[in-house]
Amino acid sequence: MGYHLQLQHIQCRSTEDYNGTRITVDVPAGVLTRSFAINIIDNDVVECDEVFSVTIESVITCGVTTGDVISSNVTIMDNDEAALSLNQTEYSVSEVDGQLPVGVTLSRVTSQDVTVLITITDGTTTGGEDYNVTQQSLLIIPAGLTSSLYSVDIINDMIHEDDETFDITITLMTTCLSISGDHNVATVTILDDEAPTITFNQSTYTINEDDGLVTIVLILSNPSTTDITVQVLTTDGSATGEYGIGEVYDKLQYYNRRRC
Repeated sequence: MGYHLQLQHIQCRSTEDYNGTRITVDVPAGVLTRSFAINIIDNDVVECDEVFSVTIESVITCGVTTGDVISSNVTIMDNDEAALSLNQTEYSVSEVDGQLPVGVTLSRVTSQDVTVLITITDGTTTGGEDYNVTQQSLLIIPAGLTSSLYSVDIINDMIHEDDETFDITITLMTTCLSISGDHNVATVTILDDEAPTITFNQSTYTINEDDGLVTIVLILSNPSTTDITVQVLTTDGSATGEYGIGEVYDKLQYYNRRRC
């Protein structure tokens, strides 16, 4: 007695995941059970668990009919794993660079697109003032590839400030793939490029003796978020006298606050 068995792909590909499409099984006379094997292919691709079906297509022997169960599904459980990570754990970018490319990588290719959630968390930065990007975004690593780039637009302001930091975190959103991750957080440092220059507001001053005080003004080329201390030295020319520089510091600090 013989049976024709049809193998149908539900989620599998017959040439990549298993061998066979239609096979004939003979059941010897007097035998109640008959086993047969389907060769499963062990590939190196990270993929979701996959399914194909085995169906009794027809019975060759006359007088024999099929019963209730004529189809069965086979699930192939994947044994491959990939690691998801940022290509660096620390990044630095100057404001003048304008953009920071961040690489997200897989250690192995996958059979389908991998979706990654990118989350930006402020440290000393302020979103919208130091960089332009949505706090959470989705990044796709296409099937068959092992990396994709995510870009952060850096704002080049005109303010002198300390270097500032924010964190980038990646989270896997594709759940059926076996993917782990150890390096999923990176710290980004934005390097300031606006170190100001400081000058007098004019090269000469004229003052009457009875005015009692000459006010010298220092000017910064651009604002600063931190106080700036400057030492000022006076040198006798044809005039000689005793003097202090406390008033100059007061004027500088006042002028700096006024510009910021």
